[in-house]
Amino acid sequence: MKNAFVLTVLLVIATGSSHAQAPEGQKKEQAIKQEMQRLAVYEVDLVLRSDIAAMERFYPNDMIVTNPFNQVIDKPKVIERVKANIIKYTSMTKDVEHVRFFGDMVVTM
Repeated sequence: MKNAFVLTVLLVIATGSSHAQAPEGQKKEQAIKQEMQRLAVYEVDLVLRSDIAAMERFYPNDMIVTNPFNQVIDKPKVIERVKANIIKYTSMTKDVEHVRFFGDMVVTM
């Protein structure tokens, strides 16, 4: 009986300590979500301005995207098409609808 009581107390303590850490983890996730929103707004701005230098810095070298013509293109092709005015947006929105965490990686939708 004594062992069951000790086990129960340990479980309560462990559960309590994990709940005490939960708000800190939630704060970190919220901060990351806000940063992802900020980056989405920044990307819209640089695309609308056709800021090639900012695109070069912002997009990773291994970036690929699906364009409106259902083609998969990479960063050099995107930059080439922006320079040639093939890609020229007059309006654009980007809403981060969902953020999922996989360890130290974040995927947005």
